[in-house]
Amino acid sequence: MLDKEIIKSLIFLALSALYRLFPPKSTNWLYGYRTPAAMKSIQNWKLANAYCSQSLLIRSLFWSPP
Repeated sequence: MLDKEIIKSLIFLALSALYRLFPPKSTNWLYGYRTPAAMKSIQNWKLANAYCSQSLLIRSLFWSPP
């Protein structure tokens, strides 16, 4: 049986892959990196979501238990 931390890491890895393959196209209140600064313009939105998917990927690869 896989350790809980490995399972969490695999879930975040899968989410980051989905997020990178299918980024949100426009600002919305359901899907994406939603902060007031990110939602000010479509350029900010795309930049914030690209950074978020990359950050999520890196964090999932180097997941460490608390």
